[in-house]
Amino acid sequence: MSAINLDEKDQKTLIELIYSDPSVFARVKPILKPEYFDKKFQPTISYLIDFSNQFNTLPLIEQLNTEVRLNYNKINGIENNINTQSSILWMAEQFIKKRALEIAVEEAYGLIAKGETSGIDKIIKDAQQISLQKDLGMNFWDKPAEWLEQQESEQGILPTGWNTFDDLMYGGFGWGELNYVVAPVNSGKSLCMQNLAINWSMMGYNVLFFTLEMNRRLVGKRMASMVSNVPYRDIRKDINKVSDSIIYKRKDIQPGILQIADLPIGCNANDIESFIQEFEIEKNIIPNIIIIDYADIMSPCDRRIDPNNLNRIDRAISLELRDIARERTRNGKNTMVLTASQITKDSMDEMEFGMSKVAGGTTKTQNADNIFSVRTNDAMRQRGEYEFKFLKTRNSGSKDKKLKMKFNVDTLLISDLEEIQVQNPVFDNNQNVLNSIKTLQGLNKPTINTTVVI
Repeated sequence: MSAINLDEKDQKTLIELIYSDPSVFARVKPILKPEYFDKKFQPTISYLIDFSNQFNTLPLIEQLNTEVRLNYNKINGIENNINTQSSILWMAEQFIKKRALEIAVEEAYGLIAKGETSGIDKIIKDAQQISLQKDLGMNFWDKPAEWLEQQESEQGILPTGWNTFDDLMYGGFGWGELNYVVAPVNSGKSLCMQNLAINWSMMGYNVLFFTLEMNRRLVGKRMASMVSNVPYRDIRKDINKVSDSIIYKRKDIQPGILQIADLPIGCNANDIESFIQEFEIEKNIIPNIIIIDYADIMSPCDRRIDPNNLNRIDRAISLELRDIARERTRNGKNTMVLTASQITKDSMDEMEFGMSKVAGGTTKTQNADNIFSVRTNDAMRQRGEYEFKFLKTRNSGSKDKKLKMKFNVDTLLISDLEEIQVQNPVFDNNQNVLNSIKTLQGLNKPTINTTVVI
């Protein structure tokens, strides 16, 4: 019997094999759907799923045959026979994967016929990823040193370049994480992410900065002010000086790539993944940091989601962005994703707000690993101050703690307000980079200039 192309008789046999061992049924159930089978057998699959959900067991063979009016047989010799169970699971998985892909192709073809192409890539991708759960976890008591070392190695520590910030974050961010910076409109979300992009690139990490609203050259101009220490308003007066400063800095510290790319408002995670793949092929460079400015103006990959259901949209987008970080990290490409979100309209005038005020609410915040807010106003900017508040930290105890930072209103550079000594293996291995970052920070002498809009 073919495990791929199953005729009516073969499908009936497969159902009997799955049904005859509760453990096999339990393994197959998460990917089992009636539509994968011929119409004759769809009521059987529905009944088995519904019955097991309600009674936490399978029906007797007599109950099954009475309900669906088909003559099924229970096959003996499957229980406790690992090899037989494995062969049945393999057969079921191959059949379901093939049927899911066939259905996905049919759905995609129907959308194309209607002139609708959005979401097709997700439909196909979801079908391709259908498989049985094979990772059964780990035994906590078995080889703890091994899995603890693996966890520390995989998560890693990604410092921000702000020692006071990293101290509260137990060293910084981790690989495979999704992180949000939140604030009201025009309160410094983009500026914060641009500062971090510069810091990470100067440490040698490869950064992709996706800007969905602001022109990439304008983003670059802001970063040029930060790196060159030339006031933002004066760049147009001496472009050559700014250019020479950037080129000298590049030769001095040999930074990682900092690629700034425009993507349209309404792009989705698949667009970002496609760009990353194309970038890796063309440039032969693996990016580590993915910064997206910003998630609230993206679209979910599944265009079938009701555009008025903002909770579902925000949840889908945050899950998709987190999957980029986690899947790439699992595949040996350490990746962290940083993006931003606004707070709700009814909180725009508040200077203090919690996670409940983040646009999208719990559907978004539950999927993020770390969330911190930016708090600022005209008076604070004139004093050269920025304030961060940690709304959520998955791996540190800094929730609800606040941190004041220094802000140079001329060069738009954010830096430590107070220097502290932090053990940081990345910095220890690259003192030249640390000195370069601290040189930039040390030049920050806040001056008043209300003409700069951030």
